Amino acid sequence: MPSHLSLPNELLQAIIELIAYTPQLPNSTSKSLLNSASPELLALSVANWQLRRICQPLLFANIRILRSKDAKKLKSDAHLKLLSKFTKFLAINMFFRSAETGYSIVSQSLPQFKQLLRVELPGCRRRPALLKVILAHPTVTSVLVNELPDESLCDDDLSKVILQSEPSYRAFSPMYKKYFNQGMQLMCLDLYKPDSFDEQFGSMVFSGLKKIQMHMGIIPVSFSFLYVLLLTHPTLNELWILDGSNHYFARHTPPFLSSFIQESRSQQQDLTKLFIVRKVGLHRAIGLSSQEWSIMGLTLD
Repeated sequence: MPSHLSLPNELLQAIIELIAYTPQLPNSTSKSLLNSASPELLALSVANWQLRRICQPLLFANIRILRSKDAKKLKSDAHLKLLSKFTKFLAINMFFRSAETGYSIVSQSLPQFKQLLRVELPGCRRRPALLKVILAHPTVTSVLVNELPDESLCDDDLSKVILQSEPSYRAFSPMYKKYFNQGMQLMCLDLYKPDSFDEQFGSMVFSGLKKIQMHMGIIPVSFSFLYVLLLTHPTLNELWILDGSNHYFARHTPPFLSSFIQESRSQQQDLTKLFIVRKVGLHRAIGLSSQEWSIMGLTLD
Protein backbone atom coordinates (compact mmCIF):
# COMPACT_ATOMS: atom_id res chain seq x y z
CA MET A 1 0.00 0.00 0.00
CA PRO A 2 1.29 3.55 -0.63
CA SER A 3 3.09 4.58 2.55
CA HIS A 4 2.32 8.30 2.16
CA LEU A 5 -1.34 7.65 2.90
CA SER A 6 -0.51 7.16 6.58
CA LEU A 7 1.90 10.10 6.96
CA PRO A 8 0.68 12.69 9.46
CA ASN A 9 -0.18 16.09 8.04
CA GLU A 10 2.50 17.72 10.19
CA LEU A 11 5.22 15.64 8.54
CA LEU A 12 3.91 16.31 5.03
CA GLN A 13 3.78 19.99 5.90
CA ALA A 14 7.38 19.97 7.15
CA ILE A 15 8.64 18.19 4.02
CA ILE A 16 6.94 20.65 1.69
CA GLU A 17 8.16 23.59 3.77
CA LEU A 18 11.76 22.36 3.69
CA ILE A 19 11.78 21.61 -0.04
CA ALA A 20 9.73 24.39 -1.56
CA TYR A 21 8.71 27.13 0.83
CA THR A 22 11.80 27.99 2.88
CA PRO A 23 13.93 30.64 1.13
CA GLN A 24 16.88 30.20 3.51
CA LEU A 25 18.62 27.20 5.02
CA PRO A 26 16.31 25.69 7.63
CA ASN A 27 17.16 25.84 11.29
CA SER A 28 18.09 22.37 12.48
CA THR A 29 16.07 22.64 15.68
CA SER A 30 12.85 20.68 15.76
CA LYS A 31 11.00 23.77 16.99
CA SER A 32 11.55 25.55 13.68
CA LEU A 33 9.95 22.65 11.79
CA LEU A 34 6.72 23.13 13.71
CA ASN A 35 6.30 26.86 13.14
CA SER A 36 2.92 28.02 11.98
CA ALA A 37 2.53 27.47 8.27
CA SER A 38 1.69 30.19 5.80
CA PRO A 39 -1.89 30.38 4.46
CA GLU A 40 -0.58 29.07 1.13
CA LEU A 41 0.91 26.01 2.80
CA LEU A 42 -2.25 25.35 4.76
CA ALA A 43 -4.25 25.53 1.55
CA LEU A 44 -1.85 23.08 -0.09
CA SER A 45 -2.16 20.70 2.85
CA VAL A 46 -5.95 20.79 2.58
CA ALA A 47 -5.69 20.18 -1.17
CA ASN A 48 -3.40 17.19 -0.57
CA TRP A 49 -5.83 15.79 1.94
CA GLN A 50 -8.74 16.18 -0.45
CA LEU A 51 -6.73 14.67 -3.31
CA ARG A 52 -5.90 11.58 -1.25
CA ARG A 53 -9.52 11.30 -0.19
CA ILE A 54 -10.65 11.42 -3.83
CA CYS A 55 -7.96 9.05 -5.13
CA GLN A 56 -8.31 6.32 -2.53
CA PRO A 57 -11.53 4.86 -4.01
CA LEU A 58 -9.87 4.76 -7.44
CA LEU A 59 -6.61 3.24 -6.21
CA PHE A 60 -8.30 0.37 -4.40
CA ALA A 61 -11.38 -0.20 -6.58
CA ASN A 62 -9.73 -2.95 -8.64
CA ILE A 63 -7.43 -5.38 -6.82
CA ARG A 64 -5.54 -8.42 -8.17
CA ILE A 65 -4.29 -11.15 -5.84
CA LEU A 66 -1.65 -13.12 -7.77
CA ARG A 67 0.54 -14.48 -4.97
CA SER A 68 0.10 -15.72 -1.43
CA LYS A 69 2.17 -12.73 -0.37
CA ASP A 70 -0.60 -10.50 -1.71
CA ALA A 71 -3.25 -12.46 0.17
CA LYS A 72 -1.30 -12.26 3.44
CA LYS A 73 -1.61 -8.47 3.33
CA LEU A 74 -5.30 -9.00 4.08
CA LYS A 75 -4.27 -10.02 7.59
CA SER A 76 -3.29 -6.41 8.22
CA ASP A 77 -6.19 -4.45 9.68
CA ALA A 78 -5.00 -1.31 7.90
CA HIS A 79 -4.94 -3.00 4.48
CA LEU A 80 -8.24 -4.80 5.02
CA LYS A 81 -9.93 -1.62 6.20
CA LEU A 82 -9.02 0.18 2.97
CA LEU A 83 -9.94 -2.73 0.71
CA SER A 84 -13.20 -3.52 2.48
CA LYS A 85 -14.27 0.09 2.07
CA PHE A 86 -13.28 0.71 -1.56
CA THR A 87 -12.73 -2.55 -3.48
CA LYS A 88 -15.43 -3.36 -6.05
CA PHE A 89 -13.55 -5.70 -8.42
CA LEU A 90 -11.33 -8.52 -7.20
CA ALA A 91 -9.25 -10.92 -9.33
CA ILE A 92 -7.91 -14.03 -7.56
CA ASN A 93 -5.39 -16.15 -9.44
CA MET A 94 -2.59 -17.81 -7.45
CA PHE A 95 -0.52 -20.67 -8.89
CA PHE A 96 2.31 -21.27 -6.44
CA ARG A 97 2.62 -24.09 -3.93
CA SER A 98 1.78 -21.81 -1.05
CA ALA A 99 -1.42 -20.74 -2.81
CA GLU A 100 -3.59 -22.88 -0.51
CA THR A 101 -2.74 -20.59 2.39
CA GLY A 102 -3.50 -17.57 0.23
CA TYR A 103 -6.89 -18.90 -0.88
CA SER A 104 -7.76 -19.67 2.74
CA ILE A 105 -6.95 -16.10 3.79
CA VAL A 106 -9.02 -14.68 0.93
CA SER A 107 -11.96 -16.90 1.86
CA GLN A 108 -11.85 -15.71 5.47
CA SER A 109 -11.48 -12.04 4.49
CA LEU A 110 -14.18 -11.84 1.80
CA PRO A 111 -17.09 -11.12 4.18
CA GLN A 112 -15.28 -7.89 5.14
CA PHE A 113 -15.48 -6.54 1.56
CA LYS A 114 -18.62 -4.43 1.87
CA GLN A 115 -18.56 -2.89 -1.64
CA LEU A 116 -17.50 -5.94 -3.68
CA LEU A 117 -19.42 -6.33 -6.96
CA ARG A 118 -17.42 -8.62 -9.23
CA VAL A 119 -14.85 -11.38 -8.75
CA GLU A 120 -12.62 -13.09 -11.33
CA LEU A 121 -11.76 -16.66 -10.31
CA PRO A 122 -9.84 -18.62 -12.98
CA GLY A 123 -9.39 -22.23 -11.92
CA CYS A 124 -12.67 -22.16 -10.01
CA ARG A 125 -13.12 -25.92 -10.46
CA ARG A 126 -10.31 -26.52 -7.96
CA ARG A 127 -11.77 -24.01 -5.47
CA PRO A 128 -15.38 -25.06 -4.83
CA ALA A 129 -15.30 -23.90 -1.19
CA LEU A 130 -14.06 -20.43 -2.15
CA LEU A 131 -16.60 -20.19 -4.97
CA LYS A 132 -19.38 -21.00 -2.50
CA VAL A 133 -18.22 -18.18 -0.23
CA ILE A 134 -18.15 -15.76 -3.18
CA LEU A 135 -21.61 -16.78 -4.41
CA ALA A 136 -23.00 -16.27 -0.90
CA HIS A 137 -21.57 -12.75 -0.65
CA PRO A 138 -24.55 -10.35 -0.50
CA THR A 139 -23.11 -7.59 -2.72
CA VAL A 140 -21.39 -9.71 -5.41
CA THR A 141 -23.37 -9.66 -8.67
CA SER A 142 -21.05 -11.64 -10.98
CA VAL A 143 -18.23 -14.19 -10.83
CA LEU A 144 -16.14 -14.50 -14.00
CA VAL A 145 -14.73 -18.02 -14.56
CA ASN A 146 -12.91 -19.81 -17.40
CA GLU A 147 -14.15 -23.35 -16.72
CA LEU A 148 -17.15 -25.19 -15.30
CA PRO A 149 -17.44 -25.13 -11.51
CA ASP A 150 -17.02 -28.35 -9.56
CA GLU A 151 -19.85 -30.91 -9.87
CA SER A 152 -20.67 -30.36 -6.19
CA LEU A 153 -22.08 -26.95 -7.19
CA CYS A 154 -24.09 -27.98 -10.25
CA ASP A 155 -27.33 -28.02 -8.21
CA ASP A 156 -26.69 -24.61 -6.62
CA ASP A 157 -27.93 -21.25 -7.86
CA LEU A 158 -25.30 -20.27 -10.46
CA SER A 159 -26.97 -17.10 -11.74
CA LYS A 160 -23.94 -15.04 -10.66
CA VAL A 161 -21.49 -17.25 -12.57
CA ILE A 162 -20.36 -16.05 -16.02
CA LEU A 163 -18.35 -18.44 -18.19
CA GLN A 164 -15.96 -16.36 -20.31
CA SER A 165 -16.03 -18.45 -23.51
CA GLU A 166 -16.70 -21.97 -24.67
CA PRO A 167 -16.58 -23.84 -28.00
CA SER A 168 -19.92 -24.92 -29.41
CA TYR A 169 -19.08 -28.64 -29.38
CA ARG A 170 -18.81 -28.50 -25.57
CA ALA A 171 -21.49 -25.93 -24.86
CA PHE A 172 -24.15 -28.24 -26.34
CA SER A 173 -23.26 -31.19 -24.09
CA PRO A 174 -25.70 -32.46 -21.40
CA MET A 175 -23.27 -31.48 -18.62
CA TYR A 176 -23.18 -27.86 -19.76
CA LYS A 177 -26.93 -27.83 -20.18
CA LYS A 178 -27.28 -28.79 -16.53
CA TYR A 179 -25.17 -25.81 -15.47
CA PHE A 180 -27.03 -23.46 -17.80
CA ASN A 181 -30.31 -24.65 -16.29
CA GLN A 182 -28.98 -23.54 -12.88
CA GLY A 183 -28.55 -20.00 -14.20
CA MET A 184 -24.92 -19.97 -15.36
CA GLN A 185 -24.32 -17.41 -18.12
CA LEU A 186 -22.06 -17.60 -21.18
CA MET A 187 -20.27 -14.48 -22.39
CA CYS A 188 -18.73 -15.72 -25.67
CA LEU A 189 -19.60 -18.72 -27.86
CA ASP A 190 -17.04 -20.07 -30.35
CA LEU A 191 -18.68 -21.71 -33.37
CA TYR A 192 -16.63 -24.29 -35.25
CA LYS A 193 -17.87 -25.65 -38.61
CA PRO A 194 -20.60 -22.98 -38.81
CA ASP A 195 -21.70 -24.38 -42.19
CA SER A 196 -23.37 -27.21 -40.22
CA PHE A 197 -25.68 -24.91 -38.25
CA ASP A 198 -29.29 -24.30 -39.21
CA GLU A 199 -32.26 -22.41 -37.78
CA GLN A 200 -32.79 -25.13 -35.18
CA PHE A 201 -29.43 -24.17 -33.71
CA GLY A 202 -30.51 -20.54 -33.68
CA SER A 203 -33.38 -21.40 -31.34
CA MET A 204 -30.97 -22.47 -28.58
CA VAL A 205 -30.69 -20.01 -25.69
CA PHE A 206 -27.52 -19.06 -23.80
CA SER A 207 -28.21 -16.65 -20.97
CA GLY A 208 -26.07 -13.51 -21.02
CA LEU A 209 -24.51 -14.20 -24.45
CA LYS A 210 -22.75 -11.07 -25.74
CA LYS A 211 -20.31 -12.31 -28.36
CA ILE A 212 -20.00 -15.00 -31.04
CA GLN A 213 -16.81 -16.01 -32.85
CA MET A 214 -17.31 -18.00 -36.05
CA HIS A 215 -14.27 -20.03 -37.15
CA MET A 216 -14.67 -20.45 -40.90
CA GLY A 217 -13.52 -23.31 -43.13
CA ILE A 218 -13.79 -23.78 -46.89
CA ILE A 219 -17.53 -24.51 -47.22
CA PRO A 220 -19.82 -21.49 -47.75
CA VAL A 221 -21.94 -20.51 -44.76
CA SER A 222 -25.54 -19.40 -44.71
CA PHE A 223 -25.97 -16.72 -42.07
CA SER A 224 -29.73 -17.29 -41.84
CA PHE A 225 -29.43 -19.08 -38.49
CA LEU A 226 -28.06 -15.87 -37.00
CA TYR A 227 -31.39 -14.10 -37.46
CA VAL A 228 -33.13 -16.56 -35.13
CA LEU A 229 -30.19 -16.45 -32.73
CA LEU A 230 -30.35 -12.66 -32.53
CA LEU A 231 -34.05 -12.70 -31.77
CA THR A 232 -33.52 -15.03 -28.82
CA HIS A 233 -30.43 -13.20 -27.51
CA PRO A 234 -31.12 -9.46 -27.10
CA THR A 235 -27.77 -8.98 -25.30
CA LEU A 236 -25.76 -10.34 -28.26
CA ASN A 237 -24.02 -7.34 -29.82
CA GLU A 238 -20.71 -8.60 -31.20
CA LEU A 239 -19.94 -11.06 -34.00
CA TRP A 240 -16.47 -11.98 -35.25
CA ILE A 241 -15.84 -14.01 -38.41
CA LEU A 242 -12.37 -15.55 -38.30
CA ASP A 243 -10.54 -17.09 -41.25
CA GLY A 244 -7.42 -18.58 -39.71
CA SER A 245 -6.77 -20.90 -42.67
CA ASN A 246 -7.09 -18.17 -45.35
CA HIS A 247 -9.57 -20.32 -47.28
CA TYR A 248 -12.98 -18.80 -46.62
CA PHE A 249 -12.62 -15.14 -47.67
CA ALA A 250 -10.45 -16.17 -50.64
CA ARG A 251 -13.42 -18.14 -52.02
CA HIS A 252 -16.52 -16.47 -50.57
CA THR A 253 -17.74 -12.92 -50.02
CA PRO A 254 -20.33 -12.42 -47.25
CA PRO A 255 -23.07 -9.87 -48.08
CA PHE A 256 -21.76 -7.30 -45.61
CA LEU A 257 -18.34 -7.26 -47.37
CA SER A 258 -19.57 -7.24 -50.96
CA SER A 259 -19.47 -3.45 -51.46
CA PHE A 260 -15.96 -3.25 -49.98
CA ILE A 261 -14.68 -6.07 -52.23
CA GLN A 262 -16.36 -4.63 -55.34
CA GLU A 263 -14.87 -1.20 -54.68
CA SER A 264 -11.43 -2.74 -54.19
CA ARG A 265 -11.69 -4.67 -57.46
CA SER A 266 -12.90 -1.64 -59.42
CA GLN A 267 -9.67 0.26 -58.84
CA GLN A 268 -7.15 0.57 -61.67
CA GLN A 269 -5.08 -2.04 -59.86
CA ASP A 270 -7.21 -4.81 -58.39
CA LEU A 271 -6.56 -4.25 -54.69
CA THR A 272 -7.97 -7.63 -53.68
CA LYS A 273 -4.78 -9.18 -55.07
CA LEU A 274 -2.77 -7.22 -52.52
CA PHE A 275 -4.47 -8.27 -49.30
CA ILE A 276 -6.14 -11.19 -47.53
CA VAL A 277 -9.08 -10.73 -45.18
CA ARG A 278 -8.27 -12.40 -41.87
CA LYS A 279 -11.21 -11.44 -39.69
CA VAL A 280 -14.24 -9.20 -39.66
CA GLY A 281 -16.02 -7.85 -36.59
CA LEU A 282 -19.68 -6.75 -36.59
CA HIS A 283 -21.40 -4.78 -33.85
CA ARG A 284 -24.92 -3.64 -33.07
CA ALA A 285 -26.12 -1.22 -30.44
CA ILE A 286 -28.32 -2.82 -27.80
CA GLY A 287 -31.96 -1.97 -28.38
CA LEU A 288 -31.76 -1.68 -32.18
CA SER A 289 -33.36 -4.19 -34.52
CA SER A 290 -31.41 -7.31 -35.42
CA GLN A 291 -30.79 -5.91 -38.92
CA GLU A 292 -28.91 -2.78 -37.82
CA TRP A 293 -25.32 -3.95 -37.68
CA SER A 294 -22.11 -2.14 -38.57
CA ILE A 295 -18.54 -3.28 -39.18
CA MET A 296 -16.43 -2.58 -36.10
CA GLY A 297 -13.17 -4.23 -37.16
CA LEU A 298 -11.41 -5.54 -40.25
CA THR A 299 -8.01 -7.27 -40.26
CA LEU A 300 -6.11 -7.49 -43.55
CA ASP A 301 -2.77 -9.14 -44.36
